[in-house]
Amino acid sequence: MRSAGLIVCVLSLLVAGDAFGASKSKKSKNKADTGVQETGIEAFDSVFARVGEIDAQLTSTETELRTGKRNLNSALDLQRGTPLTDGITELQKRAEGKLQVTLTKGNVPTLSATDAIPTNVQSAVDAVNALSLNMTTSLTGMQSLVPEIQGLIDEAGHMPDRLKDEFSGGSANLVDQLFKLPKTTKALKADIDLTMGLDDRAMSLTNRMTDLLDLVTTEFAPGPSNGHGNAGSGNKPAGGPGNKPAGGPGNKPAGGPGKKK
Repeated sequence: MRSAGLIVCVLSLLVAGDAFGASKSKKSKNKADTGVQETGIEAFDSVFARVGEIDAQLTSTETELRTGKRNLNSALDLQRGTPLTDGITELQKRAEGKLQVTLTKGNVPTLSATDAIPTNVQSAVDAVNALSLNMTTSLTGMQSLVPEIQGLIDEAGHMPDRLKDEFSGGSANLVDQLFKLPKTTKALKADIDLTMGLDDRAMSLTNRMTDLLDLVTTEFAPGPSNGHGNAGSGNKPAGGPGNKPAGGPGNKPAGGPGKKK
């Protein structure tokens, strides 16, 4: 009983000291602390195994966006770090109205040339098409993750209280428990922080991918505002005022105010 009481006391101090407080940083997870860490508690680690899979999936999508931007900028010889929105607008200018967009199987906006275009412009077209395909696929998968992520967040939020039961209810040697406790607590905090950040990451990626696909669809759509005029502003969907951007109600017109990709 005294052993259990001591364990509970230590755990209470850890919780009171905000050992499990969520990170207040608005940035994504620290690159030095990627992936889940084993807590040594099977009931927790089985949950965080799924967190690790989702984390890897989001990281893969983030990498695809960076790679697509890099390939587009490289093809057009743009400055490193040029946002995707600017790169796509520049592609429209360089193509001089010789590109059209069609929705291929799976509603993937795909660019094709209506006349001869320079090799570097074709490379840029290939980069945009590859990115559009990847983003369409990722966006479909992302929609099914949202409720699952929320469930994982709810479950992770109750783990600090469950940790007390895991340590106070066992028959392990007191010394072993006290040595194990700090490591378990540290791993659990890292895993909870990672889990709590999944929702914002998924939402951010969903918005970025939706905006990108909308931009490709509207920027190269036929209409009087297409060509250099549309490329210069990038704020109005091609086809004139009043049209809703591709992607459905509630989306902002591609290329408008907001974060650049």
